[in-house]
Amino acid sequence: MRALIVYNPKSGKGRFKRKLKSVIEILEDKGFDEVIVYESKKPKSITEYIETELMNNEYDSLLVSGGDGTLHEAVNGLMHIPFERRAKLLYFPTGTINDVGHILGLNKLVFDNLNLLDDKNVVLWDVCSFNGEYFDYVCAVGKFTPASYQTNHPKIKKIFGIFYYAIEAIREIKRKYHMKMVVKVEGEEVYNQKSCLMLAMNTSRIGSLYISSEEVQLDDGKISMYLFDDTVNVRIFKLVKFFLSGGKYQNGIKRIDGKSFEVLTQKTFRYNLDGEKSQKVALSKIEVLQKQIPIYVSPQSRKTYFKNQ
Repeated sequence: MRALIVYNPKSGKGRFKRKLKSVIEILEDKGFDEVIVYESKKPKSITEYIETELMNNEYDSLLVSGGDGTLHEAVNGLMHIPFERRAKLLYFPTGTINDVGHILGLNKLVFDNLNLLDDKNVVLWDVCSFNGEYFDYVCAVGKFTPASYQTNHPKIKKIFGIFYYAIEAIREIKRKYHMKMVVKVEGEEVYNQKSCLMLAMNTSRIGSLYISSEEVQLDDGKISMYLFDDTVNVRIFKLVKFFLSGGKYQNGIKRIDGKSFEVLTQKTFRYNLDGEKSQKVALSKIEVLQKQIPIYVSPQSRKTYFKNQ
């Protein structure tokens, strides 16, 4: 068996890198004959490396260490190659927020996650596309969405962690987003008015806050889109109340479930994919691609989010 390890050396204060030797030894004890290691050099280098390496060589498992952005790069790399060449993914969340790590039942304890390296813990995970780019848990545009990537002081971000994102979100309060938006689901128009925020989510957690929804599944080929009306009464108070209530409060907020969406705005807006800065467009096409990536998850996550596997 062969394993490929890719990691972001800046994530988690270099914790994974310090344990790399032990990780390789454990993999060898588990029967891996060869372990290849790649350290991220620059943004999107992981996407490019995975695409090239897995197209030219076969691997049984792909180990990825970093934050949600690192996982986003890895997912894009895997989606650029044929399904049959995609190695089974084991994620080590070492970032600041780690939304995906939480819903997959993974923690920051490296050796605990290595215990999941067993085919009985592998499920097929849905991935979503956005104008040719891929995301694994959230696509967003509007108020608060630049907070996760608009980090001008990375050293301060590393020190204060989630509180830095909170500060960035507070700065966003004064910014106005009057997005005249038309939304179609499976070709049928379902929304036509001004919105201050759009969230398309394949998750029950965003920005470290849980959005309570018992029916969220990560393998059913569907996602939920939340559209927040742009009225004086909705903009701040109802946005805050929605998140603090775990998504239960939905007055002035429209939820739509579906497989494919088309979002049209009168002018271009910058989108956020998995917390990363994405395209600035007026027309976006969002589609769910069912059961695309084999991934190791905890037994509890499998029971909660992958009920049919």
